[in-house]
Order: sequence, then C-alpha cells, then structure tokens
Amino acid sequence: MKRDEFLGQDPERKIVFAFLFSRNQKAISLFIKYSDEKTLQIAKQAISLHIIFWHSGVKVTDLKEAFESDPRLVNSGVEFWAEIVK
Repeated sequence: MKRDEFLGQDPERKIVFAFLFSRNQKAISLFIKYSDEKTLQIAKQAISLHIIFWHSGVKVTDLKEAFESDPRLVNSGVEFWAEIVK
C-alpha cells in the first residue's frame, strides 16, 4: 500500500499540519494550533508520531481516533482536529 504525507507549518496562523495520502489520494488531514515554542514542539512531535502510525498501515478511522485522544495534545491545552476526506 502506497502512503505518503505532506507536512507544513503556517507561522502566521500558528498551525502545524499534515496531509496524509493513500494511493495518491488525500485520506486525512491533521491540524494542531500552537501558542508558543513549547506547544510548537509538542505539535511537531505529535504529528511525527501519527505519521509513523500512518506508515504502519493503520486505518484512517483508527488514526483519527488515536490523534483525537492523544494525551499529550489533550493535556497541553492546544487546539487540534482531524478531517477525514470522503
């Protein structure tokens, strides 16, 4: 199964994001809004971890659930969300 990702950061809006693809079609997008350098590092680490899950073959719905319940994000106070592409 071919899976890819596109990572980015919008410093103006203070958002780190990842667009995750399966067979050249966008499957899910992950977004984390950070407020300072500490939460930026948490955001980058969380996105990186979930990309590893993505490349391990996890289902889109399971990845979304894991992302939305990630304790580091929940406990850090950052705003975060995932969007599944239909």
